[in-house]
Amino acid sequence: RGAVAVRIHRCSTCRGRRCARPPCDGRREGWLARTKVLSLVAALAERYGEASGRRFFLKFDPDTVVVPTSLRRLARELHSLVDERTPYLVGMAACRAHAPVGLHGSPALCHAAGGAAYLLSPAAVRAVGRLATPALLPPLLRRIDNASYGGEDVSLAYLLKEATGAAVINCGSFYQHEPLKYRRMRAKGERWARWPLSRSPVSFHKFKDPDQLRSFVACALYDAAGRPRPSPRSLFPPNGSSSYAACADPWTAGGASAGARGAGGAVSRLRGRRGVVRRA
Repeated sequence: RGAVAVRIHRCSTCRGRRCARPPCDGRREGWLARTKVLSLVAALAERYGEASGRRFFLKFDPDTVVVPTSLRRLARELHSLVDERTPYLVGMAACRAHAPVGLHGSPALCHAAGGAAYLLSPAAVRAVGRLATPALLPPLLRRIDNASYGGEDVSLAYLLKEATGAAVINCGSFYQHEPLKYRRMRAKGERWARWPLSRSPVSFHKFKDPDQLRSFVACALYDAAGRPRPSPRSLFPPNGSSSYAACADPWTAGGASAGARGAGGAVSRLRGRRGVVRRA
């Protein structure tokens, strides 16, 4: 309990390869990107078998922020409804396939947007792993390319549906953009995203700048004592600012004056015993 184990998986079929053009499997999304994700899922299936005790697996991008408190609540609810022997995929549903993709003419496919993160049950990981093999995968990927944009997220959803018939479970707490993006889209009249944002967001995607990421964690997710801030109001900088750098840094003495100096290094300046910041 409380320990973190890091395991590095190297995809033997992904490194040092070039995708010929034409033709090119995965031409719309990047052959290496989706192949390494599917290879990782196959490796997880091999490493964590039936008796692994894992309840779910979470896949997210390097520029995705996961909100642990919300993720824990979602995972607890899922575990109370379905067990790990049920194959399921949970995330922000997107339906971008433009033609039937199934081996038997199954309907157009919906998937969980990969950047926003998605959850897979152990049974789903094992099902995808059985198809994500060097012998079976190439013709499946060609079929996906002919019917969709060919990304790793739609490829994974397709393999899961072929293996088990399971479809993605849509969850509105996974977000494909960072909060300020949704506020800007709403100001421009775009209404496709539900507003206000969820009170229990699980993830936000497309934090490209490290300082922006550090400031968002410090100013929007946790207060000076390390307690989760209430959502969604706290997800946005104060006074209608367009930058998280305007937010006072709660992990330094002085608060507002620290925010004026910028967001960089907010995490590194955390002080106080046992992770609790004591204000001067």
